[in-house]
Amino acid sequence: MNRNIVMLLLFLLGGIAHAAGLPDYYPVRFEKVGVIDDVNIGAGKIIINDKLYQLGKDTPINSLSRKGDSIARLKRGANVGITFTRYGRVRAVTEVWLLPSYYKQR
Repeated sequence: MNRNIVMLLLFLLGGIAHAAGLPDYYPVRFEKVGVIDDVNIGAGKIIINDKLYQLGKDTPINSLSRKGDSIARLKRGANVGITFTRYGRVRAVTEVWLLPSYYKQR
């Protein structure tokens, strides 16, 4: 009986996470959500909500239409969710998900 309740709760929580119409390959939560202020792929830098991050050319980029999309899809003004790691004071993006403009993380 308890197992059934746990399974139901997991199902409902998963549905809430993707109620915003996000694809199944998007995580339930992102480490950071924000708007791209500037991006310089050649220099390996991206600024999201006034914070500088390092961005590798092989960083996985995911869009609403495709997992593993082109890094060229990153444009100023785009709403994104990211995961990142810290190396001292340097923040390095490990994965990016392009989000709809209306998306708000709960």
